[in-house]
Amino acid sequence: MRARLAALAALLLTGTAVPAASAATSADGTAAAEPDTEPPRVLVWGGTYGFRHPSITTGERTMLELAQATGEFSVTVTENPADLSMATLRDYDALMWISTTGKAPITEQQRDEVMRWSACGGGNLGIHAVLDSEYGWPEHAQLFGAQFDSHPHGAGAPPARVVVEQPSDPTVAGWSDADSFPMRDEYYRWRGARGVPGISLPRDLPGTEVLLSLDETSVADGVQEGDQPYEDNQPIAWKRTYGDGRVFYNNMGHNESTWSVPAFQLSLVNAIEWLAGVRPDPECLDADAPLPDGPQPPAAEPRQIGKPCPIPAMRETNATEDFRAVHTTDTQALNGGIPGNFAWGAQTWVVDLSPSRARTADVTIDLDWSLPTDDYDLSVTTGWGYYGSDNPVGTAREQVVIDDVPHCAILQVAGDNMFAPSMSGTTATIDVAPDPARPPAPGTGPRARRE
Repeated sequence: MRARLAALAALLLTGTAVPAASAATSADGTAAAEPDTEPPRVLVWGGTYGFRHPSITTGERTMLELAQATGEFSVTVTENPADLSMATLRDYDALMWISTTGKAPITEQQRDEVMRWSACGGGNLGIHAVLDSEYGWPEHAQLFGAQFDSHPHGAGAPPARVVVEQPSDPTVAGWSDADSFPMRDEYYRWRGARGVPGISLPRDLPGTEVLLSLDETSVADGVQEGDQPYEDNQPIAWKRTYGDGRVFYNNMGHNESTWSVPAFQLSLVNAIEWLAGVRPDPECLDADAPLPDGPQPPAAEPRQIGKPCPIPAMRETNATEDFRAVHTTDTQALNGGIPGNFAWGAQTWVVDLSPSRARTADVTIDLDWSLPTDDYDLSVTTGWGYYGSDNPVGTAREQVVIDDVPHCAILQVAGDNMFAPSMSGTTATIDVAPDPARPPAPGTGPRARRE
């Protein structure tokens, strides 16, 4: 393995790329060969419906060149949202999302087909701003394991230091000769990753293995002392599973220069090899089997039942107006924003069930705005996963219902404006319906006072 990696790294460093078109295949091309003999087939999706990164074109070209130079896989590039469907995906082993900001104009059926293909063994490779997209589509967030919050260390800042957490993993082999390395790029903060007890995503999301993380002491001057600090060693690259499929994500790739770094290119090639270790199962693709379960709330901490929830200290951020406990209902006006995929308004609530001594509650969250021509999507981040809603334009309301929310759970609620010409802002309302209170578990109730 080491010899192959060294040879491949040398090839990527010294090889001359052929014209990009020679590596492409047609989305409806020839019949596929047996998956155990044919190199993995990769569909590169670069469609954007928010800010378009110039590096998308660079990334598309780089993937075509890598396919030609290495022979390790074949590539088809598309920016046609119709290709996000089972009719196209069944001919591919991996789907690569390159900074696909905004909300793609695809149907609910297409979403279900992307998820079914993924759960049946399809591999997903996400780059940079794929996590600044598809707000309100909770399965997308659950698939990749994170959502964008902000990027205080910008693209033009000096290189930050990236920590190699899994040096033996082939997907980071190009950086494994040292404990860390400097890299100039734009680094995201993640929703829920605020150092608040109870939420630390994506690191704590089940099935996630962090490969690279950010040394927050190395970011641009003033960031850690400002209102958008990074958490300790926040994840930068990771891999995870979704059903029978595999997922690899790397937050790098904003800067066009990143795509020419040999270690980054080697990471992409080896990530595709890992993703293709499982190929889509044709029988599964055509079956009507249920998709993987959504996020499952944890049990409440028994010793905390009936006690008021602590409100953790939390810094103000561009996406946080307040942070407070809610017992039964609360409403918060969220700020407006700039049209075009900017998440401006958010509210973080602690579900405090101490007055009812309930262990869990059913929680309903509504997002409302004044003009039906605006389009906001509702995203909810919890310590155990993601929820969301994105009704069509004209509805002027989104709603998420979460059952069995445990006492003292933290919910981060965001109104993401996809297309809101008025910039009028939104109102978030939370209603908490405690489940019937249960007697405290033995040994957890108040002690009897001795006379």
